[in-house]
Amino acid sequence: MESFDTENILVKIAILHHSRTDPKKAIYLLYHCCQYWVQQGHSIVHINGTDSPLPAADLLILHVNLSVVPQAYIEIARNYPVVINKSVIDITRHVFSENIIDQNDIYDGPVIVKTRNNYGGMPERKINGMNGKYIFDTIKVFLWQRSGWLRSRSSVEWLANYPVYESSREVPLKIWQNKNLVVEKFLPEHGSNGDYQVREWLFLGDREIHYINICRDPVIRGHNTYRREYLAPDDVPVELRTTRTKLGFDYGKFDYVIYNGKPVLYDINKTIGIAPNTKDRPGAFEYIKAFSQGIEFYQQVTAGQ
Repeated sequence: MESFDTENILVKIAILHHSRTDPKKAIYLLYHCCQYWVQQGHSIVHINGTDSPLPAADLLILHVNLSVVPQAYIEIARNYPVVINKSVIDITRHVFSENIIDQNDIYDGPVIVKTRNNYGGMPERKINGMNGKYIFDTIKVFLWQRSGWLRSRSSVEWLANYPVYESSREVPLKIWQNKNLVVEKFLPEHGSNGDYQVREWLFLGDREIHYINICRDPVIRGHNTYRREYLAPDDVPVELRTTRTKLGFDYGKFDYVIYNGKPVLYDINKTIGIAPNTKDRPGAFEYIKAFSQGIEFYQQVTAGQ
């Protein structure tokens, strides 16, 4: 991107959320970016749901935390001249995963069971309220994830953790039949000490954060990561940059590993969360502050309107 003077280019940024999302309570990376944008003189306005009045704005960030963005929100986005992530309306696993296997596929390696929807189907669960079955469903999933017997006899709609099996032959029939779940090849990356690690690539415009999360468990989450090592953005594999362009991502996060020398994309996310212990990680907010400057990429676009 060509350099340009952004000192006097101030914009009004609208952020579109689902009607059942409270941007003040949700733990999103965008919340911290907004703080830096306000310090720079930009103005922020939040739009909650499709029934809210539509304020004038120079650009809109489509920030609906569902794997598939409902059409009503897509229609709202069309009212704005510049929309961040306007093309990212479906991030279900079949859109990007190259490792999903079918029950009839011949594969002898370990496999992992994930949800069709992003992040264990948790956003859909929270927004839809599970039709009043929240407590009952929580108990059901808790028992399901700890009982092979129950996995073979009942279905679930979301997962708090992803089960790993040594072979696809061990996967219960009920899992194969569950339209909410998928079975993927489990292709982990190990560090020099044998621990598991997942690489995360965050991007906004032309700004990036790139690091490795290291964990002793095969399924890595923010809460069980015991060390983070930052990497150079130049180390992001070109294959992932191609995928970002293909899927139309302006803002987001890709989780991946290097397996047998090749990148394997684990997850994609357009509403990036932030771990509660981020404040305890040295230098984390300095990285976020620099990352937030990616909005300048879109300032240039709005200036040319």
